[in-house]
Amino acid sequence: MKTRLLSLALAVGLLASLVSSFSTEGLADPRKTEVEYATLHDLPLAAVQKMFSGTVAIVCPNGNSSAQFVGSHTVFTTSAHAFRSLIDCHLVNDPLKCSLDHMSA
Repeated sequence: MKTRLLSLALAVGLLASLVSSFSTEGLADPRKTEVEYATLHDLPLAAVQKMFSGTVAIVCPNGNSSAQFVGSHTVFTTSAHAFRSLIDCHLVNDPLKCSLDHMSA
């Protein structure tokens, strides 16, 4: 598991270095919590949770994210902002300090 997370950390670092070359000055973080999204779109919270659910949760010290297994139980995808800031790509969660947790349906 540590080897896979290290590979993920390297991939995220590479992506961050590419993204950091783009200007993000003046951008706000457009992400919403599930509750905010449900309220904004007048949806039940359970519907929003089902709509955006992943296969596993990435549990990190500074926040959790979802991920999906693809092709096998050893490969998963997630978004870079699970580990890096959407605005300036600074590290918000060290992948080596995160773990995967099964998400119940």
